[in-house]
Amino acid sequence: MRINSKYLFLIASIIWMIPGIIITRRGFMTTPDSWGIWRIVGAVLTLAFFLFIFTRMTTKNKKRINGFEGTKQSVFNTFELKTWIIILFMILLGVVLRLLPWNIEVFVAFFYPGLGIALLTAAIIFFIAFIQALSRK
Repeated sequence: MRINSKYLFLIASIIWMIPGIIITRRGFMTTPDSWGIWRIVGAVLTLAFFLFIFTRMTTKNKKRINGFEGTKQSVFNTFELKTWIIILFMILLGVVLRLLPWNIEVFVAFFYPGLGIALLTAAIIFFIAFIQALSRK
């Protein structure tokens, strides 16, 4: 399916937003025995780490998509192959972690909020790029 390249920003936003909402919600709904300061520290460190990664990734993809301006592109051109592989890896890692017999509630409690908020931030960046692309003629 080929679409106007500016809509790739909207697709990218949706692709990051859906897991961002799910992961953030799950992280905040998890109530491990210990809520302590370590949960907050872990969430902030996770957020900082993934913000660094996702902001670099979104900047790179925004430049690439802007290079398509005025052309129709395949939906799969939303991201480069490396990004699609990272997305697949993250999905598989999430599935594997849930299948493990360990009690990972403490891990989910500090890791998921940071990861989810970073994903939502990437979604917002792509949505802003979409709005900007719509305003250009």
